[in-house]
Amino acid sequence: MEIKKVETDKKRYLDLLLLADEQEDMVDRYLERGTMYVLEDGGVRAAVQASDVPEPRNWPGGACLDERGMLYVCNRGPNTLSAWRYSGEILTPVWEIPTGDWPRHVAALPGTGLVLAACTRGGEVCGYAAGKDSPREVFRLPLAGASCVLPL
Repeated sequence: MEIKKVETDKKRYLDLLLLADEQEDMVDRYLERGTMYVLEDGGVRAAVQASDVPEPRNWPGGACLDERGMLYVCNRGPNTLSAWRYSGEILTPVWEIPTGDWPRHVAALPGTGLVLAACTRGGEVCGYAAGKDSPREVFRLPLAGASCVLPL
């Protein structure tokens, strides 16, 4: 397993980057301004793009569903991660907790009960055991410019 810095031809990883930001024109806005790393282990397994493009003061971050149908949303500005339960046609808030600084992306890891938040300005990935009603932080992984987490 090897982590490599990518300095040229970053677009060759566009298929991975579009998993985190589905609009190619948005990826183009920060692709050449930031720093990219890839994790290779018998092929590319992950790509991380750290951006230096300034964002608005308060901006919703990523959202994802877990296998139980719980919706997780991160919000940059107040720096929180919230969980919402879907029943019928109504979303009901379940909990909200503080995260690291500027949670840009969130991912639920299938079969683990873990939810990860990439906190760009805080330079870390925060991991939470996302119980039904009371989540708890289980780790913080330092990663300068963290901008995306993807389950593989």
